[in-house]
Amino acid sequence: MNVDAWLSSLEDYRQSIRATPGRLLGACISMMIGAAALALLLCALRGLDEQGRNLIRDFGVNMFAIEHEESFAAGSAGVLQRKHVEMLRAALPGRDISAFRRFDSRLTDEDIAVTIVQTDEELARARGWRMVQGRFIDATDLQQRFRHAVVTASLASRVGARIGSFISIKHKMYEVVGIIAASSGMLPGDQPAGNASSEELAIFLPWTTPSYWTASDPDPSRVDAVFVQCRTAGSEQTIRACRNIFAAPDAFAGKLHWVTPELLLQKITRVQSILRWTAGSVTVLCLIMGGTILMSLMLANIRERVTEIGLRRALGATPWDIACLFVGEACVLTFISAAAASGLAHIVLWLLRPRLPMPIVFDAVTLFAPAIVAVAVGVVFSFFPALAAARISPASALRND
Repeated sequence: MNVDAWLSSLEDYRQSIRATPGRLLGACISMMIGAAALALLLCALRGLDEQGRNLIRDFGVNMFAIEHEESFAAGSAGVLQRKHVEMLRAALPGRDISAFRRFDSRLTDEDIAVTIVQTDEELARARGWRMVQGRFIDATDLQQRFRHAVVTASLASRVGARIGSFISIKHKMYEVVGIIAASSGMLPGDQPAGNASSEELAIFLPWTTPSYWTASDPDPSRVDAVFVQCRTAGSEQTIRACRNIFAAPDAFAGKLHWVTPELLLQKITRVQSILRWTAGSVTVLCLIMGGTILMSLMLANIRERVTEIGLRRALGATPWDIACLFVGEACVLTFISAAAASGLAHIVLWLLRPRLPMPIVFDAVTLFAPAIVAVAVGVVFSFFPALAAARISPASALRND
C-alpha cells in the first residue's frame, strides 16, 4: 500500500470515529483504564525485579548469614558468641567469616539517629564492600581497643566527616579512619522497604571497644549475626557444614535463623505474585471489557453503515478491504486510548514516586507495551465485526438502503 492509500485510510478512520464519538467513548474509557492498569503493573513488577537484583548484589553471591531467632535480645539463652565465630573459622578454612552486633544510638553533636555496628576486621571483605576513603577496622584496632570508626558515605556526607576527623557518641570521641560505601539493608534484620535506595547511616567500631552508648551490656561476647562468604565452595555445602558444627552438644548456640539470598527474595517474589494475580486480573478484565464494548459498538456501527459498505463494494472494494477498514479503525482507536492512558499513568507515577511504598521503574517496555497489548485486543475483538462487514454484498446493501 502506497503513502496516498495509507493517508486515505487514516482519513476514513478519522471520519468514522468522528461520526460516532459518543458510542466509542465507553470503549475508549475501558481501554484507557486497562492500559493504565497494565502500565502501573509493569512499572511495579520491573521495579521489584530491580530491587531483587540489587538485594542480591548488596547481600553477595554465595553469601549467607546466621542469626539467632531472638537476636538483639542481649542476655537471652543460647545467643551467638565470639567463640562460635572462631569455631567456624577453624572448621571452614577458605571462607571469609565475620560477625557483628548492632545498637541504635544517636550522635551527640548532631542528634542524628545512627546504627552502631561492632565488628571485626573481616566484615568489609566478607561483604565485598568498597572503601571510599581510608581503611576498614584492622587487627591493631581490635588488639589495642582503639576508638577508631568507619562510617558510611551517606553519614559522612551528612555530618561532614572525613578521614582524621572525630565524631561523638554519648560524649565519647571516635576518630574516623575510613568511609565505606554500604547500601541500605546491608545487615540482617534491616532490609530496605519500599523504594528506599539511600545508604544507611551506620558507624563501624572494633568489637573490643567498650559499649559506652548502651546502659547495660551483660554479655559483651555476644554477636547478633555471623556472615559466611563461600569463595572456594558452594553455599549449600557450607551451610550443611555450619549446621553440623552448631548441632554439637557443646555449641550452645540455641535456635538459629539462616539468611540466604533465596530467603531474601521470598518477600519480593510473594509481592510480585500478589500483584500479578490482583492487579493483573483487574487489568485483564478491563481490557476484555473494553474489547467487548468495542465489538458491540462496531456491530452497531456496521448496521448503520451498510449503505456505505455497499457503495464501497460497488466501486471495487474487496471483502478484504472492508475487513481491513474496520480492523484499522479499531487499532487506531485502541492505540490512541492506550497511548494516552500509558503516558498519563507514567506522569502520575513519576510525580508520586517518592511516596510510593514500592520501587518503580520506567522504561520503553512499561511505556509502549500497554499500547501494543491494547492494539492486539482491538484486533481480536474487531475480527468478527469486520468479518460480518466483509460478507455484506453490494446488492443486499442497496436493498437495505
